[in-house]
Amino acid sequence: NTQRRNSTVVGLDMAYTDNGRLFSEYRARSAFSGREAEAAVGLRQGWQLSQSLKLDGAFERITPLAGRSSNNTGASTSASVGLEYRPNQLILGSTRLEGRTSGTGQTYNITSGLAAKLNRNWTILGRAAVNLDRPKSNADRTQGRFQLGWAYRQTDTNRWNALGKYERQYTNDKASATGRTLRNVD
Repeated sequence: NTQRRNSTVVGLDMAYTDNGRLFSEYRARSAFSGREAEAAVGLRQGWQLSQSLKLDGAFERITPLAGRSSNNTGASTSASVGLEYRPNQLILGSTRLEGRTSGTGQTYNITSGLAAKLNRNWTILGRAAVNLDRPKSNADRTQGRFQLGWAYRQTDTNRWNALGKYERQYTNDKASATGRTLRNVD
């Protein structure tokens, strides 16, 4: 059973510095029927701290225009900060922290990842993401997703490619009767 959702985004984006952007968007889901229409305004800024270290931040305010918002929370405000570390062409590490607040509660996300090219053909990847949802009307819910992966790409002949991934998910839902769940995803 495949569920399809269409979205339309129209907006303006303006660079106010080399690494800074202001944006304003109109977002509509379910075509232009008026359901799930919202306006977003925000700011994105980046700073090159050194040759291998980059910092960025973002701020966004979303206001529903008609119907309901995409996440049923009404107006919301979010802020995020991210850090990217690339000491050379073989290693890339990144982390991002985001907080969102709305009339229904707060949500916090942290994501970190690392990719390392071992040689011309092999790359390994690791990623961790944790989400804390703190609704006003219910108990907290924490979700974690931890992934390890590898990629083999035959660089010289481009004849063979292979990908593998191991994933472990964790959920602690204090409002649920089952409470904690832990599962592996292959």
